[in-house]
Amino acid sequence: MVIFIHEERAYLSWLAHHRHGFVLDMLRKPTRKPPVLHRASCQGIRVSPGRQSHWTTGRHVKACGLDLAELLAWTQTETDREAVYCQECQPADPAFAAEHAPEKRLTKLGKDILDYVVEAAVVCLDQHAAYDTSIADLATYLDKTPAQLATALSRLTEDGYLRIEGSLQPGQPVPATRRLFPTADALRTLPAFHQMSVRKVNEELQQLNNQDEELT
Repeated sequence: MVIFIHEERAYLSWLAHHRHGFVLDMLRKPTRKPPVLHRASCQGIRVSPGRQSHWTTGRHVKACGLDLAELLAWTQTETDREAVYCQECQPADPAFAAEHAPEKRLTKLGKDILDYVVEAAVVCLDQHAAYDTSIADLATYLDKTPAQLATALSRLTEDGYLRIEGSLQPGQPVPATRRLFPTADALRTLPAFHQMSVRKVNEELQQLNNQDEELT
């Protein structure tokens, strides 16, 4: 669980990389207005120019996490108020999430990219090895230039299958040395991970960073 105050860029990054998560939108100072719980994919808690209710600045604060029960328990402890559920995204209804999930169709190139990144990650997890799969590695494997992969990588990132290391500058090419990480959605395309919860898969993915830190 993480709390964002005056951290708009970090908040947006969290939303992009945790589409199965939840967001608690609340005011910093106690009021009669109860905290509202949303799915991370809900448009109601994404930034919109001119609507300060979407921001992590001013009067608002966002508490984000992958565990719904943890967020609800924290709300009662810290605010002494029960959260209400967003009627648009219905965060407590699993059927709603499945019914409204956008269909994601992979192109051949997209599938080739995803297969390579996922396989590399699984090998490193199994062998407890450092993870260093970069855009340059992927380009070499597919016999393409990084520029030829840019559109497909952008689409896979937007669809929630990949995460590119570091911050990205709009309109600027991504350095080929940046590492590519699969997301929980990507790993859960494999039978071995499909039955695992999103939280558990994310714990597995965190090991990719931890192993790298231990070896440096």
